[in-house]
Amino acid sequence: MGVKTVSFKTAGKHRFVVPEAVHKLHVEAWGAQGGGLGGAEAGRGGYAKGILGVQPGDELEIRVGGGGLYATTNGGIRGGFNGGGRARLFGNNGIGSGGGATDVRPKGEGLHRRLIVAAGGGGANDFGVQVDGGAGGGTRGVDGAGANPGKGATQTRGGAGDDGCPDGKFGIGGDGQATPSFFNCTGGGGGWFGGGAGETGGGGSSYIALLKQAVTASDRRQGSGYINIKYDVPVHKEPLSRHL
Repeated sequence: MGVKTVSFKTAGKHRFVVPEAVHKLHVEAWGAQGGGLGGAEAGRGGYAKGILGVQPGDELEIRVGGGGLYATTNGGIRGGFNGGGRARLFGNNGIGSGGGATDVRPKGEGLHRRLIVAAGGGGANDFGVQVDGGAGGGTRGVDGAGANPGKGATQTRGGAGDDGCPDGKFGIGGDGQATPSFFNCTGGGGGWFGGGAGETGGGGSSYIALLKQAVTASDRRQGSGYINIKYDVPVHKEPLSRHL
């Protein structure tokens, strides 16, 4: 048998059709980093891998998380693709939004049908002192740094917000724009559950419960998310020729 690898490196939606005679996929996924700049490092994306049982012809939707953004002018900042929490800056030096999660789901299905999730990291800030965001999980996201950070998500709930900023939700990081215009709130990282918003963003949680030989870890990816899918393919040998 040979091994075929298909990689998806660009943030956004992608399509994968399971080839003929393939019944399992070895999936390896990384979530996206939150938004940060200079000495304030955003939380890096989490990592998840395992073996996914499939049937030939199954259509899967691959969502690669987008990196969070960092802004130094007042206003709202969008989150990274696929659940990164938005951020809001008011009267300080800079703030980052959350990184998006990377996941695999059946084509056309929503958040509850995700098969594997690698979490995104939380945004960083510079409110006079540069403070790091929390990394995407593991089964639990990492809390942001600082006095009033957003908390990391778990397998059963979003990370708590702090400093008047919102909690994370299922699949979505804490939304720093869901606050009054005079607030400063970083975005939480996306994930199975999203990290909380706060002075810094908490990391989202990864998800591997449906996979075999599954492993997950926090703090593994800078920039946008990434995913590898590997599967076995038969090697066809030419028949031996016979000479009379």
